[in-house]
Amino acid sequence: MPLHDLLPALTLVLHTLGLVICLVGLTIARQPSRKRLGQLLAGLGFLIAASPMFGQLAGVIPPPPATPLGGGGVTDILNVDHKPFMKIALKRRA
Repeated sequence: MPLHDLLPALTLVLHTLGLVICLVGLTIARQPSRKRLGQLLAGLGFLIAASPMFGQLAGVIPPPPATPLGGGGVTDILNVDHKPFMKIALKRRA
């Protein structure tokens, strides 16, 4: 399976894992005796969560291919006929 097919699932896993590690680190950092450990865990969690984005910025991971218009997903939601709504809005202004 190509990497660009696995990237959305891998991104979700890394974001979730990084968030959990970051929150655990911030919770540990509240204790004065373990402040440094908590800060390191929070920083590590942030780096894990942001690693897919950093990989794309560095060019190591290719960005996912764009879907054509009308290809499903968000584009179908955004392809709504707005003419009836515009008629209502214009009638209210007049």
